[in-house]
Amino acid sequence: MKTHMSRLLATCGLNGLILGELTLSMYLSHGKGDEMPGYFLMVFLPMVLITIGGGGFLVRRFFAQGGPHGES
Repeated sequence: MKTHMSRLLATCGLNGLILGELTLSMYLSHGKGDEMPGYFLMVFLPMVLITIGGGGFLVRRFFAQGGPHGES
């Protein structure tokens, strides 16, 4: 049960980071006029890809199925 709650908190934390990145990207690209969509993607995509990749790696590393470090 403790692992389930820890995994849930980690997932909620990652979702919060992605939401923050989305908010920051929208804020930074707000005044760009016609360049807004391109600038938004240029800012948002690298941040969110690093967060998803790194978060997925950490969740798999710390919450492996076999035990605390993946042992079966």
